[in-house]
Amino acid sequence: MKKTILIVAILVMAFGLSAQEENSNITIPSGYRAFIEEENSLQLVSKEHSFLGVGTTHGFYMNDHCFVGLGFTMIGNESDFLMPVYAAIRYNFSYRSNITPVLSFRAGSYLSESTGLYADLAFGLRFASKRHFAINVMLTGTFYEPTEHPYYNGGTTINHSGAGIRIGMEL
Repeated sequence: MKKTILIVAILVMAFGLSAQEENSNITIPSGYRAFIEEENSLQLVSKEHSFLGVGTTHGFYMNDHCFVGLGFTMIGNESDFLMPVYAAIRYNFSYRSNITPVLSFRAGSYLSESTGLYADLAFGLRFASKRHFAINVMLTGTFYEPTEHPYYNGGTTINHSGAGIRIGMEL
């Protein structure tokens, strides 16, 4: 009887350890990571200047929470094309669960017919499926320095700033 209880106890402990090992696969490894993201920006004043685009960010997790990297996005609509080039900082509030709140900040410049300052603040969720892959869904607020277009509608200042959604993969 004692042998049976001992064997059952060993099996229960082994099962508990294997379950902990599976859960530990969710942690974010330190080192190089890449993000590929689809994003849109809805200009709040005029739908005419809303954008759709794709971008990539590459960098390093300094620890389980903090990512630092560089990236660019190609974003546009029928009449305009912008390419923000930026430095990115990203903070994961938790790293041991499948669903993690995330805060992201980007700052840099955009390239177009003219150039200007670019900033983006995003908050969302990271859905981890395994150790080296996650899906991110974020709400964004994006600032583009207003530009003057002398040939657009007889000369006008255009502001592309707005709010949007970013959906991406972390590889």
